[in-house]
Amino acid sequence: MNWKQENNQLIKDFHFENQEKLASFFIQVAKFSDNQNHHADALIFNCSTLRFVIFTHSKHSITQSDYQLADAIDNIYNDFIIG
Repeated sequence: MNWKQENNQLIKDFHFENQEKLASFFIQVAKFSDNQNHHADALIFNCSTLRFVIFTHSKHSITQSDYQLADAIDNIYNDFIIG
């Protein structure tokens, strides 16, 4: 896992060619997150960079569910780039 751990949060930036590809990837992550009922905070900047910040809000720290979500986001990204 190549997520940065900072302030009891997992953080990772994903870079895209354009906003349309960023949005398409984000929707895939959102659908997965909704099904799992576990969501990352998301920030778009520089028009083509999407940052996810993951932590369990009720615990104010990183839990196993957060690591699982981070792994799932990485897998979705890898499938998105390949597919």
